[in-house]
Amino acid sequence: FQYQRNVTVDSRMLWLALTNPDSINRHLPKDAKVKSIDETEFELSLKVKAGFIRPTVKAKSTLHDVRMNESFEFDLAGRALGTSVKARARVVLEEVEFGFLVRLSGDVETKGALNRVSDERKQQSITRFLDDYFQSVENS
Repeated sequence: FQYQRNVTVDSRMLWLALTNPDSINRHLPKDAKVKSIDETEFELSLKVKAGFIRPTVKAKSTLHDVRMNESFEFDLAGRALGTSVKARARVVLEEVEFGFLVRLSGDVETKGALNRVSDERKQQSITRFLDDYFQSVENS
């Protein structure tokens, strides 16, 4: 998975939007929430629409190799209704003329029903989510 976007905010606001649960929650859809377990571990929950049911997907994420205002890596693992997702990614921030270039690269592994979804469709969904998220950060 690869993603990059120019985000026109200052470094403090961007770093908080990427690593601070209170700030992250302001930009997530209303059915999503991030809670801090400790300084580098987080619990995520998200209600998803799956036909006529709306299960809550829970995941845990851990930050690694944190370099404030520059980069970090994270692991994410979650499951619901016999489907699981594991991801490992690196986020790099590069200062540009107007704000920052955010680059995210990593691997996503799915099991269960998500295996029937094409990689292209997964990439599109993740990209749409991240675009909406960073648009909200810029608008705040």
